[in-house]
Amino acid sequence: MNKVRLPLTCFYLVFFTLYSLMTRFTWTAARIDGSINSTLYRMLLILGCLLAIWWLIASRTEILSSHKKIDFFFLAGFIAVLCVSTLLNYSYQLFDNLYGIITFGFQLVLFYLMGRTLSEQEWDSIIQKIILCCSVLWDIACAASLIQFLLNISYKTQYAADRGAVRQGITDGRLFGLFSDPNFAAFTSLLLLAGLWHIISSSKKTLAMRIFVWFSIALNAMYIIMSNSRTVYLSVIGTVLIYVLLSSYKKYQAQGKSGLCVLRHLIIRSIITLVLLLVIYFATLMSLRGIAELISPDRDTAVEMVREDVNTENISNNRFTIWQAYLELYKEKPLFGFSTRGALPYATKNHPDSYLAKTQYVTHNSYLSLLIETGAVGFCVMASFMLLLFIRSMKRIRDKKPISKTYILFFSWMAAIFVFCICFHDIFFTMNIETMLFLSSMGFLWQKQFVN
Repeated sequence: MNKVRLPLTCFYLVFFTLYSLMTRFTWTAARIDGSINSTLYRMLLILGCLLAIWWLIASRTEILSSHKKIDFFFLAGFIAVLCVSTLLNYSYQLFDNLYGIITFGFQLVLFYLMGRTLSEQEWDSIIQKIILCCSVLWDIACAASLIQFLLNISYKTQYAADRGAVRQGITDGRLFGLFSDPNFAAFTSLLLLAGLWHIISSSKKTLAMRIFVWFSIALNAMYIIMSNSRTVYLSVIGTVLIYVLLSSYKKYQAQGKSGLCVLRHLIIRSIITLVLLLVIYFATLMSLRGIAELISPDRDTAVEMVREDVNTENISNNRFTIWQAYLELYKEKPLFGFSTRGALPYATKNHPDSYLAKTQYVTHNSYLSLLIETGAVGFCVMASFMLLLFIRSMKRIRDKKPISKTYILFFSWMAAIFVFCICFHDIFFTMNIETMLFLSSMGFLWQKQFVN
């Protein structure tokens, strides 16, 4: 059955990821908005649910017989908390909340169970196909966005009839390019870049393929730099440092070096990595600015890349105010929260003059979202599982068990997502590339705790 299930799963993952990327291009998002987007979303949801049920049935023996199934108790407990929270908040977006639970449920079963069940070789093959397929589409958008910067193109376009105009090109100190949000666009580039680096470093490729992968790496790196996203910059630093630390550990472990020697090398390599990142950043930024000024001598690219929405008086770009407002709201339902979609409707109805009711801002922090949506109970259940996974991963490394390049890739993806979630909303209840990689990485890393 695996011979049928695996190709179907691979096809679904590619389709799922391409849909996620298309929603981040302003041009395609505007054209699939409304009924078309709803149809595609429901199609992905239905197909995902069917595939998740198939995976659940196919893996039932392993789930029921495994003595290492404590993770299923944590995750089932979290879904139970979601159901309780929805029932307690039935008067606030009930159907949207149920939709959110179904969305999370099928992704949890499908992506987490895949990560937990598939062999490393199978995962490596799937991941490479996904990254290479998506890179073709993403490269075109990144290249066009960089050309917009060089040609000093800036404009606004109407995203949809019921939404405001979307900034495009180089504007307000950032390269929006063809994307509706430079933060999510740059973060997508980071996730793809990590996958591309894994491809180029872990397997032999033809010359044409190697040229394509290096070209894609360069394009994604340039867009990340020009996006001027501080959160993504931090994610880059965290991801690269984790990758360097784990790959160095893998190398020195194979050489049989002592713990103190390994620690000294890790510190040195980390410092060198940070210096190299700074060199790459400034070299790329200065080069692109120089080319842009040669094309348009009257431009001041240094001024163009200054963000006016961030200053010493508002260094968080309103996030501190948003977080404070949600923490105040949290006090009213501390145990089970407001459900996945209930916080803003609740604030609008019960506190119409509040900051949240007037602005309708989401939390801009996934950890705070988890607390607000599922309360202290749900937050503690998921946090306990994450902590257990982290402790066991550290124990595996401390016990000097071998780690592979695929293991390092998934660990690096999780590090990137953990940092990015500090400033951006929701990782569980939406269908996007981050959620897919996050849940798959969790399943893969959990599986590896019991493999020598």
